[in-house]
Amino acid sequence: MARTKASQTKAERSATTKRALLDVARGEFAGFGYAGAATEAIVAKAKVTRGALYYHFKDKQALFAGVVADMARDISIGMATKASEKRAPWEGLLAGCRAFLDIAAQPGILRVYLQDAPAAMGWAEWRAVDGDGAFGFLLRSFVLALQGSRKAKEGTPAALARLVAGALTEAALSIAAASDPKTARADIERALLALLVGLREHYGAAE
Repeated sequence: MARTKASQTKAERSATTKRALLDVARGEFAGFGYAGAATEAIVAKAKVTRGALYYHFKDKQALFAGVVADMARDISIGMATKASEKRAPWEGLLAGCRAFLDIAAQPGILRVYLQDAPAAMGWAEWRAVDGDGAFGFLLRSFVLALQGSRKAKEGTPAALARLVAGALTEAALSIAAASDPKTARADIERALLALLVGLREHYGAAE
């Protein structure tokens, strides 16, 4: 049975309020972009006071950063879930990359995470948040994939993860901007497969 608002502790009520703000803000930022989303609308739709908003987030940018952090975790979980269906590290890496393209196709992720976040948060801060997102997944995947490779030092997991993360971001944006997204997705997947197969053959990591 769900607990009533009256029976919740202060900490639980605070967490509930914060969650409501993030959920509503996610929809507002996805629908109107960072510049177009209004905190007045977010507060009203979340049914909380303006004071509650500023208790949890010092300003609109902090609220936006919270939404982006939520998205980063969603992306990482989505990629890891698909990767876990594969036994071989390299196959899991490829499955995770495909999952990223699926997730990035969602309008909210595309607009908030890939288009607005780098500009609104600053490139460095966005990259740091992505440590819990696509980059974090890729880093873990490359660590596993390069185990036992004699050539691993030629391309550290972090360097490879950063390069592939950049390629995935560009791929998602290119697919979204294409006049025929379905064809563009197929072309990009073939190129992505060639890239990862080339890396696997170069490093000779065990399957």
